[in-house]
Amino acid sequence: MTEKKIASIIKSFDELTPHQLYDCLRLRSAIFVVEQNCVFLDMDNKDQECYHLMLYQDNVLVAYSRLVPVGGFATLDLSAGYTYKNLSLLASVTNITNTLNYLVHDNYSITPIPPREFLTTLTYKF
Repeated sequence: MTEKKIASIIKSFDELTPHQLYDCLRLRSAIFVVEQNCVFLDMDNKDQECYHLMLYQDNVLVAYSRLVPVGGFATLDLSAGYTYKNLSLLASVTNITNTLNYLVHDNYSITPIPPREFLTTLTYKF
């Protein structure tokens, strides 16, 4: 049995050699454009901000992932309520500063934070 040589490499965009960059772009095109039929411009100017994880087997790129940095952020929410006898009023404003960012979940899905929202609830108890 022949032993396979496996190497994992992680580099910033500026650290990639021209051959590594070509390998990454070629594999991405093979997967997204050819196999998944997602015809779009893959070079989206985000590669320069990312780290690139490459897995080589016998000097052939067999797996690749673009690691997008997600910075910290904070949102500011405000809510107030008032109850008088059987009537309740609740008002809230979420994401007051209208922060544009994303929540990254454990299952690798990414959800955008909703823009500023206003919500009012009026309740009457019988």
